[in-house]
Order: sequence, then structure tokens, then C-alpha cells
Amino acid sequence: MRMGELGLVHRNERSGTLHGLMRVRSFTQDDAHILMRENQVMDGIQGVMRLIDEVYRKFGFSYEIELSTRPEHSIGRTWQCGTIQLDFQLPQRFDIDYIGADGEKHRPIMLHRVVFGSIERFIGILLEHYAGALEKNDMSVSVRQRDAESDKQDMGEMSLEQVVNLVKRGEME
Repeated sequence: MRMGELGLVHRNERSGTLHGLMRVRSFTQDDAHILMRENQVMDGIQGVMRLIDEVYRKFGFSYEIELSTRPEHSIGRTWQCGTIQLDFQLPQRFDIDYIGADGEKHRPIMLHRVVFGSIERFIGILLEHYAGALEKNDMSVSVRQRDAESDKQDMGEMSLEQVVNLVKRGEME
């Protein structure tokens, strides 16, 4: 089962820590939770890694992948955006099970995934990466719409701003 949203997060930041688009009190985070069987974990992680790679390549970003059990804050010019996290606790805390092929109850594993992180910070990183010189052609993305009852429908090229506005209005996920 896959669930995703663009959720609004509010934080009461300490005085002096706000930093333009990079550190704000209220931000929008692309957040998804994927519940899966243990034998789906590697494919799930690889799928999210392909998604992150595809998105970052479209924006011309180079990136590093880091394995971290407890991330430390960075003081350089590298930023954490995408995140892949396995969670064994939430399925247990919410008492989530499924019935396996063997007819027995099993506990799924939750994969948290974030591609952009904070949308506002991602836009700030994008502005910094291109030194503010964003061309409209560089900002278009190919958009497909998918619903449960039909196959993908190509919506053509749209600007990132158009996509974000459609998502915010609930017209697209």
C-alpha cells in the first residue's frame, strides 16, 4: 500500500536560525509511506532511488548517497533533500498486519520516502544551483496522471509551478 501527500509542517525555530527559503517556520514536505512485505524491501528501495535519480537529473543536480543511522547537521553547502527510511516501529505501534500467502498474519515494513524534502528549500537549492538564472525550458517537466480506474494519461509539459499549484488544489497527486 502506498500513501503520499504534500503536507504542511510548522516548526517553532530558534531565533537566528531562519535562513531565506533554506530554513523556514512553515514548509511543504513531499512525504510518502509505503507498506510492504519483507521480500519487497529491496525492490522498494531501488524504486525510490530510481525516482530520486530521475527527479534530480531533470534539475541538473549531482548528489551523494549516504547511509546514516543518525544524521548529523551539515554546516557546509550540501543539503539533505531525499530520504529513504525503513520503519519497523510504526507498523507495530499501529498494529498493522496483512494475511500472507500462507494464511498467517504478518507485520509489514514501512518505507518512508521523501524526494524533495522541503519544497521551499528545494526551490532555494535550485535557485542557488543555477545562480538565479532559471530558464522556463529548464523548469518544464513531463506530467502523467494516473487514477485507480485507468492507465496513465499524458498531460504534456508543464512548469514546476503549474504542477505544484495543481497538487495544492487537490487536482493532482
